[in-house]
Amino acid sequence: MSTDTYGLGKHGAVLLSNPGLLNMVLHHEHLYRDLADPIALFKGNVPTELASYWSYTQSDVTAAHKEATATYSQLMADTQPMVAAQVLAAYSFSNTKRMLDLGGGTGAFLRAVNARYEHIEATVYDLPAVIESAVKNNRSDVNLHHESGKADSSNNKNSVQFIAGNFFNDPLPDGYDTISVVRILHDHNTDAVTALLKKIYLSLPPDGTLLIAEPMANTRRAERVGAVYFNCYFLAMNQGEPRSIQTLERMLQEAGFSKIDHHPTTLPLVCSVMTATK
Repeated sequence: MSTDTYGLGKHGAVLLSNPGLLNMVLHHEHLYRDLADPIALFKGNVPTELASYWSYTQSDVTAAHKEATATYSQLMADTQPMVAAQVLAAYSFSNTKRMLDLGGGTGAFLRAVNARYEHIEATVYDLPAVIESAVKNNRSDVNLHHESGKADSSNNKNSVQFIAGNFFNDPLPDGYDTISVVRILHDHNTDAVTALLKKIYLSLPPDGTLLIAEPMANTRRAERVGAVYFNCYFLAMNQGEPRSIQTLERMLQEAGFSKIDHHPTTLPLVCSVMTATK
């Protein structure tokens, strides 16, 4: 074998059958470059590539941001099956009728939910650039809402509808008995998350449910290795933090939620699940 030939061992072969894992590795090129000078990163002395990449979440979206939006939305879609599997194994949506997924990207999570619970009317609420990318992909089950932000009652059953907006700055659409935030809260600072939880509480009807699914701090000891990764990632991102179940419980109570439940998952490094009822 020549020295310029490489083989893929049995541990690496999984990348061929898992596009989500492969795309996650490729996405981390930004973090790897930020870690080229770890001392500078930990001191906060230099602007980071990852923070620049994540600036697409701001309201002013440039052409470069649109490219990042499309790339990251695809990454989230590719990695969503393993997250959805954990959520669906831990929580039943049998009583859910209308569900709004904040920051739901291309709708991959809601499609997984709809595949098992066909009765749910599912809607994604995400940034205009994200919605534009989802519609551009020309998916057969994409329905774009009217400017009023209300659901189009003529949608096909099991289709995922989309509303464009910024859930931090814009009003949330009402009429949904369940609102989900999947891998969203830990990407943002505490002040922003606190305000969002209060906004969600106000938008839900009595007995409405908020579902949170994301990696959380201080889970099983075997999963704590993830804390090193997340802390480095959020440091380079210049925002966000992994929060413990206890911290989220306190924040939910402060937002007004009275009934809070934790639904254990088999892979908390992928996500843990909490629900809060109004």
